[in-house]
Order: sequence, then C-alpha cells, then structure tokens
Amino acid sequence: MRVSIVLTVPASASDAFIEALEPFAEAVSAFEQAQGGDWRIEAIGPRPDRAKLAAALALIAASLGIAEPDVAIEALPRKDWLAENRRSFQPIAAGCFLVHPSHDRPDAPGRLKLCIDAGEAFGSGQHETTKLCLLALDRLARRRPRWKSARALDMGCGSGILSLAAALRWRVKVLAVDIAPEAARVTRGNARDNGLAALVRAVHGDGYRSRTVRAGRYDLIVSNILQRPLVALAPALARRLNRGGRAILSGFYPDQAQAVIAAHRARGLTLERVDTLGRWAAASFRKN
Repeated sequence: MRVSIVLTVPASASDAFIEALEPFAEAVSAFEQAQGGDWRIEAIGPRPDRAKLAAALALIAASLGIAEPDVAIEALPRKDWLAENRRSFQPIAAGCFLVHPSHDRPDAPGRLKLCIDAGEAFGSGQHETTKLCLLALDRLARRRPRWKSARALDMGCGSGILSLAAALRWRVKVLAVDIAPEAARVTRGNARDNGLAALVRAVHGDGYRSRTVRAGRYDLIVSNILQRPLVALAPALARRLNRGGRAILSGFYPDQAQAVIAAHRARGLTLERVDTLGRWAAASFRKN
C-alpha cells in the first residue's frame, strides 16, 4: 500500500527534512505555504516503519534545535501513479533541447530531442532545476559549439537527462554517477533508448569517493542535487575539474545560492552567472 507522509516545518529546516524523508519515499515535494512562512513537505511511497521514520525526524529536529513536527500518514487510493505521471508528461523545450516522452515524439526541426519517460529516477525535464541545467548547457554550447576530446561528469545523475544532453550536444563521453543503483540502471536504459550508450557510462557509486570518478578528470561537471551536498562536495569537484573546465550546479533555492557560490569560490572557481526559475536557482562556474 502506498501512502502520503505530510509534515510542516520552518523554511530554514526544509532541506534537512526533505533529505530525511527521501529514504522512505519514491517522491518528495515541498512548497512554501505563505511568503516567508513554513513549508509543507509531502512524500509518497510505501507505508514506512513508523519507528524508523520517527527516529529519523527526531534526529533532524534535535540537530536543528526545533520541536519535532507533527506527521500525518494517509493511505492513497489504488492507482498506477507512474502511468498517470507518464500520461501527464508533455514535451518540454529548454534552449536547443526538446525533452519528450516515448508516447509523444514531436516534429522539432533544429532541436536536439531527448526521449525521457517520467519514472523511477529524478529528471524528466519537468522540474525547474533540470530545465535550468539544460538552459545552462545550451548557453555553454552556443559559446563553445565544439568540444573535442572533452570529458563530462554528471554527479547525481538521476534519470541521466543531463548526461544525455551533454553527450548529444557535443558527442563527448560522459560518466554518470548516482548513489542510487536504480538511477544508474535507468540512466543506462535512457542512454540506449536515445542511441547514446556508446557515450554515456552510468555507474552506482558514492559520489566523488567512487574509484571510477577518481580515475579521471573532467572538462564539464553537472550536478543537480541539493544545497548541502553541493557545498560539502565543492572541494572534490574542484579537484576533479580541469583548468578551463565548467561546472553547472542546481538543486537549491535563490536564498541558498550564496552558500553554494562561496564554497566553490573558496576552491578557486569563478562564478559566471546565477539563474532562477520559479523558486529554484542554478549557478555556472569556470575553473581558471
């Protein structure tokens, strides 16, 4: 049985509680209930072990010095949510890219088409952070239409959409990495479906600690995760990024951008621009 898990927390604590819910859920969403007010977080997935869920949320609350939030768990009606999500997925344009589901293959002259079905791994192009990264890749490609012998890394690849976009646009080899084995599996399938299996290698690994990641250096790194891990991973990103390389990062709110920028500037990267879409932001960097 699938359930919804709903809680309301202060804005400053929303990221931490989103991360805490992810192991218990297939999907997590959050939105601001009022300008500058609390955030409502909703997770959808199988019925959780209440004791483990309570312990995880209590740990976060204690670490932040706030009261434990009330949690509402409600059964969802039986429904093929994945099929519903796929049916509602419409083609999305982002710069030179057009992301479309397998059941809708539009005629789009002049655009690079990526076939991605909404599914079990994050990244179908619908989320603002994914679109921000695609737009940043498009801008980079207009400045640098050819990138011979470049290597790219997609850290936290989800569905692999950003890996596929880089491989398709520049015909470069891309290493796609995710801590979730399912994400690596989905990315491999999407690479095959888009004729990019020879360029995109997807692996399950522990971020920059992965031996596969540490074996190389990269001219382009894209990472669409969350603010806290982006900040924590800044030193490792800087070590793996070649001089003259670019990094495109998203998964954070505009008021969190300064923390992400500061962490990467401290490691010698130069900020090129910050973009926002809806309530999300993305930052593009260069390594001199």
